[in-house]
Amino acid sequence: MSLAASRMRRLAGAGLGLLLAGTAASAAEIAKIDCADSTKPATLPAGYELPDAVLPQVGRLIGICVPGMGMHALPSAELRSTALFEKTMLVGFYHQQPVFVEPMITRATLLARKSFSIDVPAIAGAPAGLKPPAAFEAVYDSTAQAYQFTFRATKS
Repeated sequence: MSLAASRMRRLAGAGLGLLLAGTAASAAEIAKIDCADSTKPATLPAGYELPDAVLPQVGRLIGICVPGMGMHALPSAELRSTALFEKTMLVGFYHQQPVFVEPMITRATLLARKSFSIDVPAIAGAPAGLKPPAAFEAVYDSTAQAYQFTFRATKS
């Protein structure tokens, strides 16, 4: 298994995606993301990579493309790190266009019951009239023993 595939398996955490279409995607629109278009975008966020991965019993995923979602760009530092993963921001693409941002958070990070934020990288090519969020914020409320998850327009 490649380093990218190994790292991707370790990145399986709590994902809360935000579509970059400005409106909710219909089932028909999501079904069109079938990974048949294997063309990667010309520009990625700074410090991000769009690796290919070979997963057992699945095969080769170009740009880690998942049907119904798209290709998954990951921070280069996460792909090369030997430290245990805690939290990161993924950026999704299809037809060479950004389609989602998704925070990936491990169960252990959530069980720490501490507030945290994750910056969203600058994303070139976002749909006209739509400004992607600048950050994802997880605020832990100890009274309710629950998190409030929010995408923010500005960084904290």
